[in-house]
Amino acid sequence: KAIAEALWPDVLWDASLKHMLANAASALRSVIRSAAGRDDLQPLTLSHERYQVPAGMLRSDVDEFEEALRLAAALPAVDAIDHYERALEIYEADFLNDESFAWLDTYQEEYRQRFVAGALAAARLATEADDIERAAGFYLAATQRIPSHEEAACGLMRCYASAGNTGGVLKAYRVLSEALQRELGPRMGPAPETRALLKELTAGAAVG
Repeated sequence: KAIAEALWPDVLWDASLKHMLANAASALRSVIRSAAGRDDLQPLTLSHERYQVPAGMLRSDVDEFEEALRLAAALPAVDAIDHYERALEIYEADFLNDESFAWLDTYQEEYRQRFVAGALAAARLATEADDIERAAGFYLAATQRIPSHEEAACGLMRCYASAGNTGGVLKAYRVLSEALQRELGPRMGPAPETRALLKELTAGAAVG
């Protein structure tokens, strides 16, 4: 029933909806069997009104993303950065980005936050290794996924400042400001600490 509510939220649970769900399950079985090249495969079973997929049968880019993050978190810094980078490469778009189900919002936000958390962890490791260019790439990836993320924007600003790129500092700050205004209202903006950081990083630089 939960699957039906997610797929057809405006349709009442009745015999007709049960039939629609059964048809969808049958179509999914056919797709999986065709992809696996095995007509005898039982990829989806129904037990006590619950559909189940055998553990380990299916693997998606979500699985690969999560595995890369787990490996990165457990490895020494030198090796962890590569796995964080792999995770970010796998995440090409938000979870089921082409679908419009209402229940997707929670999952999309969760994975978006996990992407940014991974990018920030990688950026810190790259900074500690004095690889500022690589750190900037991670911070930039985080701001592209969540433009209003102040920690990511501040990290990116520091990287640009280290490279002498005042224009980059100003652009990162502007992108952050515009994102916060879109989300919170036209009177909102970066935190005082972020404004102070901008002033510090651009002090004495020719702007214009």
